[in-house]
Amino acid sequence: MPQLKLMPTGGVSLTNAGEWLKAGACAVGVGTALLDKTAIKNENYELLSANAKTIIETIKNYEANK
Repeated sequence: MPQLKLMPTGGVSLTNAGEWLKAGACAVGVGTALLDKTAIKNENYELLSANAKTIIETIKNYEANK
């Protein structure tokens, strides 16, 4: 069904988002992997920032290689 646009939200990690896009997803939803509960509770903003940078780099790498 090529007319459907799919956006996976389960099973998406910081490092596999590009694979979902390569498989045909129009976008990905990253929740728990990006916003680690322990990091939030402990105010570990460095980890949260690192997670955001990782997902951005993963998607940039996908975009550069498609």
